[in-house]
Amino acid sequence: MSRAVLWVRLICLLGSLSVLGGCATLMSRFFGPDAPRVYGGVRTTCSWLKSDFSGGGQSSNIGLLLIFDLPASLALDTLLLPLTLWEDAQANARLDGVRECGYSSR
Repeated sequence: MSRAVLWVRLICLLGSLSVLGGCATLMSRFFGPDAPRVYGGVRTTCSWLKSDFSGGGQSSNIGLLLIFDLPASLALDTLLLPLTLWEDAQANARLDGVRECGYSSR
């Protein structure tokens, strides 16, 4: 196999992984409002990995892709951590204001 073909394959693989990277972070942040928010992407990826590899011996290939997603989700969750903490503090302040008015969330 020529070096050019190997380079093209490597570039395609790295491009695919870069598109996939941080996918769990984006999903938990924008499509999972009830999901844990602080490091939600890492938690989501770990739960997917746990369910994929403990499936009674019927592991799928998605687990291999999730292993590549884990470092990207960790990096993206760390970058978004100040924003996440600020948003959580704002949401808690709103809930405290509602409780002071005599309303409960139950």
